[in-house]
Amino acid sequence: MSTADHSKSPKDSTSARFSATDHDIVLISNDRVAFNFYRKNIKVHSVGFLNTDTKDTNPLATSNAEEPSSVVIDTIAVDETSKTLDLLLQFMSRQLPPSLEGLPFVDMVALAEAVNKYGVYSALPACQDRMRSILPEHSLDILAHAVKYGHVDLADYSAPFTIKMPPEEVGEALARLPSLLAVSWACYREQWNVILARASRSLKTLSLGAKTGSCAGCRKSIRAIALELLEGLRSVQAMSDFSCASDDQSFWHSKWCISLKSEIDAVKKFSSFSQHLYPKKQVLDFFNVWRDEYDVVLQSSDGVQFRFSKENLAVHSESFGGANSATCTQDKPEIVSLGESSKALELLLRFMSRLPQPDLSGILFEDLADLAEAVEKYEVYTALVPCRKAMQLAMPDHPLPVMGWAIRHGHLSIADQAAKRAVPLSPDTVRTQLKSFPMEYALALTLYREGWVSALHAAYRQLVKSCSVDCACCRTTAASRISLQLGGDSASLLKIYGICCTVKDSGLCTECKVRVTTWRDEVNKVVQGVPKLSSYL
Repeated sequence: MSTADHSKSPKDSTSARFSATDHDIVLISNDRVAFNFYRKNIKVHSVGFLNTDTKDTNPLATSNAEEPSSVVIDTIAVDETSKTLDLLLQFMSRQLPPSLEGLPFVDMVALAEAVNKYGVYSALPACQDRMRSILPEHSLDILAHAVKYGHVDLADYSAPFTIKMPPEEVGEALARLPSLLAVSWACYREQWNVILARASRSLKTLSLGAKTGSCAGCRKSIRAIALELLEGLRSVQAMSDFSCASDDQSFWHSKWCISLKSEIDAVKKFSSFSQHLYPKKQVLDFFNVWRDEYDVVLQSSDGVQFRFSKENLAVHSESFGGANSATCTQDKPEIVSLGESSKALELLLRFMSRLPQPDLSGILFEDLADLAEAVEKYEVYTALVPCRKAMQLAMPDHPLPVMGWAIRHGHLSIADQAAKRAVPLSPDTVRTQLKSFPMEYALALTLYREGWVSALHAAYRQLVKSCSVDCACCRTTAASRISLQLGGDSASLLKIYGICCTVKDSGLCTECKVRVTTWRDEVNKVVQGVPKLSSYL
């Protein structure tokens, strides 16, 4: 049971961030910090947070023994520290989620444990992204965490990083793992040892035809390659980055590298060794979740109806198309019509339910764009970050639609990135898509593209100045070779380093190579100086 800590004043013991006076519940961390919060947020965001019997009278709430009518607020004592609880409650509030960048691993694990324990699905993607960014550090701990909570993708992602462990440390590592997980990990690691052994045996066989013992393509000796193999299991890169400078498969080293690469590509995922370890998860159908408990009906633009909870809408969004204030009973439901398609609305409501967040990687761009618009329109914070990431990933294939979305919602850095991605598009493609843009956006993009045309003209002028010198060693000038690569296309400036490497490798003399490098550096300054799209908005 929680008890009052008389050594601290209420001000000293209350969270600075969560200190609202209109709260209806107080959470006490294990280091005795009180967090004033709201039951509806906990109910909407968490599967099991309120399933506890450890309640008592709040020692820090405003109460007065001389006034029996004073409101008594229940408290819940939790096992988490104040740092973990502060982060967790931010994910359960109507605000942008906290950044986990730079969070120490021990605090990251504590948060991830709490997120899984209480089923705070809105925080799961952020926790997993942070764990991925920590790798290769703590790879075995991350693998164990992923298996414990059934995060198959995270387990498969982290497992390859664990093979770098030296053989002398394997025994200690196995002792740290649960017995069943240790067996699965040992089997997974063994397949990498088999590949390394095969690579070592085949190295001598493939090199028998080499008279000098060195590869004719890249001049690497057998001894040098064998030394590389000694580091085979110390990192994923050591196994996957073996390569020959020549792509000619007639060279034994190139053939050996291709064979090794094919074996690495065929490595089984960790989940194929550990399916029996993952906890069985209840598959929840979205349409059945609100089959019985609902107090509002939302209708999509294509006529599909969704039963939902006004409380969930209120916690996640300040204004949801008037649905928050709709009056409805199950016998006589009020239908609220919305402008979103059924696909976009279903995805949006999943982000607002006590369900795992939907995977946006496989949906059509049209559906993603509709969802991203709805998320910004209704300010559904749990979906803002996933949608922005998904739109950025869609940028290479849909630069102009992403640019338009980013400008509309004030994400100017994303708009600048998308505009740069759109530079290689043909004028006809740009002209067609600009018809659906507001005049302000179209004018800004036109001026931005003109900036790249000006940069191309400057590159040609610099080319004449730097590289048009006749060279006695080279049959053609460096300028003519570069000009052929540029092709009069401003988008070629995005590939300036590759163009210069190609030209320098085409048989130029040392002096001409220096001229090309000088031109490249000058042009790069010009490219860096092209005004961003946002400067025209």
